[in-house]
Amino acid sequence: MSEHALSIKLLGDALVLRNRVIERHETAELEKDKQRRRWLGHFIVIGGGFSGIEVAGAIQYFIQSSHPQYPRLSADELKVSVIHSTELPLPELGGGKLGMYTLDSMRKRGIDMHLNCRVTDADVNGVLIGDNKRIDGGTIVCTIGTKPNLIIRAVI
Repeated sequence: MSEHALSIKLLGDALVLRNRVIERHETAELEKDKQRRRWLGHFIVIGGGFSGIEVAGAIQYFIQSSHPQYPRLSADELKVSVIHSTELPLPELGGGKLGMYTLDSMRKRGIDMHLNCRVTDADVNGVLIGDNKRIDGGTIVCTIGTKPNLIIRAVI
C-alpha cells in the first residue's frame, strides 16, 4: 500500500493530493485513449472514516466544480470510489442514522461506495478487494489508521 497509495496524515499530504488531482485532470484532458482517461480520472479512497469521507467528498466537489474547465472529459471519465471495511461509513460515530445519511449523501453525489470489503493488494493500476474484484484507478488514497504490531502492543 505504501508503495502505490498517497496517505493523508499531514497538511503537506493534502497539498500533494490536491496537486495530483489537478495533474490527473490535466493529463486526462490531453489523453486520446478513452480507457486511459477513465483510469486517470478514477480516484480510489481507502477508508470510510472521517478522513476518507472528507477526502472523497472534496475530490468529488473538485470534479464537479472544475468539470467545465476540462471540456474534453466526459462525466463518465471522472469518478470517486470509497472502499470501507464495515457496513456503514463513519464507524467512529457508531454507524446508525448518521452512517446511513452519509452513505446516502455520498451516493447521491455520485461517489461509489464499496462496503464490507477490504483492500487485499494495491499496484500501479489500482486495487484488489476481498472477493478478488479489481478496481482500477490512477490515484489511490489511503486514509485508514495504523496500529502497532501485536508483538509490540503486548510489550507496551
